[in-house]
Amino acid sequence: MRNQFSPHSMQSPIRRSRRRSGFVLVMVLVLIALAGISLAGLARRSLQLAQHAAEEQERLQRRWGTISCQQMFLDRAEELLEKQAATVKPEELTWPLPGTLSGTVELGGLQFEFYISDEDAKANLNMIYRRSPEQVRRVVGILAGGAGSGDVMTNVRLPNAKLLSREMSPLGSWGQVFEPVGVTEPGRIPQSIRKATRRMTCWGSGKLNIRRADATTVRTVCTSTVSQEAVGQLLALRAEPGQTGLSALTSRMTINNKDRSALRRLIIDESRCHAAWITCRSHQRTWKTLIVDRPGDGSGAETLQFTW
Repeated sequence: MRNQFSPHSMQSPIRRSRRRSGFVLVMVLVLIALAGISLAGLARRSLQLAQHAAEEQERLQRRWGTISCQQMFLDRAEELLEKQAATVKPEELTWPLPGTLSGTVELGGLQFEFYISDEDAKANLNMIYRRSPEQVRRVVGILAGGAGSGDVMTNVRLPNAKLLSREMSPLGSWGQVFEPVGVTEPGRIPQSIRKATRRMTCWGSGKLNIRRADATTVRTVCTSTVSQEAVGQLLALRAEPGQTGLSALTSRMTINNKDRSALRRLIIDESRCHAAWITCRSHQRTWKTLIVDRPGDGSGAETLQFTW
């Protein structure tokens, strides 16, 4: 009779038990690995959501801070500039008065630097373009005064005057006037523009505020239509203390009717257009915004905004 209990038949259950134990161990290891991968993905996703939430919070704080600076400083620009002049006794007051205002504030954990300027105290390039398009490049070169040379800003081709209607503004942004050449840091572009445009603007009423414009700007705007003698008288008289207004100033000038009429077309003693450069700094980066607040066409004020 054949032996029913061979060595092979005795070892078979043991082997099956070992294989089953090995399979369970592998499955446990696979499940642990899958759990680890899932937890790592969940942690990565949570980190991304937290980073996105932080970025959105910073973006909201930046927008809120920029709007707050606009309301605090740009909307009250004329009032704040006049307060600067009010610190001087009227009998000692001479023109030009300060046409800019700057400072720093911290809002929502971000630092904001503001620079307010009177755009009507600058030469209006659109008005110069209307009178003589070929003069714009010369005027830009004079009024930039080398301010943009260190930051390699250069003027570019201007629009064709024949293709423009009388209602259109040929120049509506600084991208139509300047082109950065060789700039490796984009953050330098708005800084260069601000330096180069301290005496010129693409906006404003079109007339020059004689109370705040500097002598170089006054000469550049007036020389083409007003005699040098009249311009010299204007600058000399406004430098005398105790100025009260444009009418009183021009009444003291001994000039011919042509020059007097030209001055009335070119200069004023008030401003209705102002601009604010607002720089927002965080730990990671810097944003720069130019906001121009100018009178509209009868439908209210118009606000333009450019961001870098």
